[in-house]
Amino acid sequence: NYDNSEFTDFLKNKGFYMAAESYSNYRATKISIPTTLNMNYVTNLSEIKGIDFTKGIELIKISRDNEVIKNFKSKGYTTYAIEAGSKPTNSMKNIDFRLCTIKNDAVSDFNLMLIRTSILNPIHVELFSNEQRDRILCGFTELAKMALKDDSPKFVLAHLMIPHRPYLFDANGEPVNPKLLTLDDDGDIAMGTWEADLYLGHLKFVNLKMKEVISKLTDTNDPPVIIIQSDHGMRGTEKQDTYEYEYVLRTFNNFKAYYFPKVGQNIEFETTSPVNSFRVLFNLYFGDEYDLLEDRIYLAPLKKPYQFTDINEILIKNNTID
Repeated sequence: NYDNSEFTDFLKNKGFYMAAESYSNYRATKISIPTTLNMNYVTNLSEIKGIDFTKGIELIKISRDNEVIKNFKSKGYTTYAIEAGSKPTNSMKNIDFRLCTIKNDAVSDFNLMLIRTSILNPIHVELFSNEQRDRILCGFTELAKMALKDDSPKFVLAHLMIPHRPYLFDANGEPVNPKLLTLDDDGDIAMGTWEADLYLGHLKFVNLKMKEVISKLTDTNDPPVIIIQSDHGMRGTEKQDTYEYEYVLRTFNNFKAYYFPKVGQNIEFETTSPVNSFRVLFNLYFGDEYDLLEDRIYLAPLKKPYQFTDINEILIKNNTID
């Protein structure tokens, strides 16, 4: 029930387009990221590339060696990656400059999962929470400086793990000590609470930092193209699968805003999901001829994460299915 209109109004006043409805294609980063960066659904990618998308390592591979970055490289762009510590966007191929990289293996995804269940977790949180804060702050700082890097055309991919858990900042950016440093969503289940106040603190801090970044990037005679989007919505504490409207809406209702100056100003885009974000961009600015895919939203059972059910009708018709 938080009113985020102060931030969304800021974006609209800057010239961003925000669709009335926006949904992620999947509810997990490991599937959403390769979908966005390859501009195609994982089921289609399995047929095109001959991969077994049920194997997590294959999804990571096609995230790191993706069509979007290869396309920009082929067009003569210098490529940057701001790495947040999440497997799909770390160590990407065809990247010229990597910024804000992990400095310590102790904060890797695997070690976080291992330590969270041991008596070492409180010590680990104390030792390495500052490193996670520094990496997030580094991301905002580097984004704000991008216009000053050089005069060559550049593509910057930033995957910032915020307002995602773990909750490291309050609304003013002051440090918060989390109970866990894991990036997954099991923390709410383990602690039996949504921790809404901590989440909103993160959200308000992100709004503050993004306003600073966007102001520096757009207050120029030659502003860049900007896409802001989340790869999933707010996953909850449900231990069992449900296809009820309220759960599906919360899980897939993502944040997405386009800033397409000059060529794309004042255009309302029919597409509402991330699979088409870069198809729209390449068509508008480079004259490419990508067909826009039909926006589809897929939900899979927790224990069978690749048995997808098309749930468009649930969100569109405020419906439920068995």
